[in-house]
Amino acid sequence: MNKKLRDAGQALIVASALIVPAIGRADAVPLDELSAQWWQWLLSIPEKDNPNLDISGDDCMVGQRGSIWFLAGTFGGAASRTCSIPQGTTLFFPVVNSVQVNTPGDCGQDSSVTLDVDTMRMNNAGFINGITIKTVTVDGVAAGSISRVKSVPFVTALPAKNIFVDFCRKVRPKGQRPGIFSPSVDDGYYAKIDNLSLGSHMLQITASNGNGFDLSISYVLNVVQVSLK
Repeated sequence: MNKKLRDAGQALIVASALIVPAIGRADAVPLDELSAQWWQWLLSIPEKDNPNLDISGDDCMVGQRGSIWFLAGTFGGAASRTCSIPQGTTLFFPVVNSVQVNTPGDCGQDSSVTLDVDTMRMNNAGFINGITIKTVTVDGVAAGSISRVKSVPFVTALPAKNIFVDFCRKVRPKGQRPGIFSPSVDDGYYAKIDNLSLGSHMLQITASNGNGFDLSISYVLNVVQVSLK
């Protein structure tokens, strides 16, 4: 792979469209679709309200609906968040993940280069294959199962003040332009937690590649009763 294509391939790979949260039973939606929906949810939210950039949890409810709620990660580093969730909700979230969006002419990708799904999967895998530590605990106990998931290809809608603007200014002064982009693909480790009991719980997520990337996120999850009567 030549340098130009390699740089283009790395342009929108980050470790953390239309808002399409899953509706209905969590076990009815395949994980490769849920991971695509997680990114569609996250990337559609403008930077100022984006849960991935929020260190307190104030934005954890943005864009949530239905019986499945998405929890945000970080782009590396630590965050300590507090979030209220309705009783009976399934939580779906990455332990660590990587996305690539095909954006010809933007964010370091040459306008003459269109990245195909296979190339983007290879670029994502280069980071995810190096992860050596990944843990999820609830109240100090290992929770659920952690699954390696490679998403189905999906469409990304980026708003004007999207989370890539500042990141992409390193290679393009105006940052990443808004628009609809395709294809996009994700690779990562994900977890689901079902039906936490009423009250407060501590969720902790860690990941590392032992080579400079470390992630540590804690959530105080306040599960509240919801009456539909």
